[in-house]
Amino acid sequence: MLTKKEAVLETSLGNLLADICLSAGYSIYKAETGHGVDFALFNYGGLRASLNEGTSRVKDVFQLMPFENRLVVVELNGKQVGDLIDFLVRQKKAHLITGLRLELARDNFSKAEIREERFDPKKNYYVITHDYLQHGGNNMSFFTKPLQLFVSDLKVEEIFQQKEEVL
Repeated sequence: MLTKKEAVLETSLGNLLADICLSAGYSIYKAETGHGVDFALFNYGGLRASLNEGTSRVKDVFQLMPFENRLVVVELNGKQVGDLIDFLVRQKKAHLITGLRLELARDNFSKAEIREERFDPKKNYYVITHDYLQHGGNNMSFFTKPLQLFVSDLKVEEIFQQKEEVL
């Protein structure tokens, strides 16, 4: 069984769902803009169920994230990404993340990597999330004023409806 409670700061289920959303959103964003995405972030509270062993159907996967949120890509500057990192360190929750790796020491991040490169506060980054968080949901205010915003037509639930058997 995959669950969001398997570890304090990271879970296999959260990583899997973030990977799936990043893959789906990356393809759309790249086709529309020619630009890639650096990492994905979704909120811990948005994951509402566990995934049992064996064959999973669309209805099983939809229960994991049962919302009609649209995927969005936000361009954030280094300060905004720094605020995002500080938020994650303060929250101490297993948010759904892929492409961003944090190492903690004494309740602060000692190292941050984005796509396996050291975080550069002078660089802009492209982050995929969903519209609820982009509007400041879950207190993620760093998403509310992006340098650029791309709103896809793809809802999170639709990612999992593309096949009868998903996992």
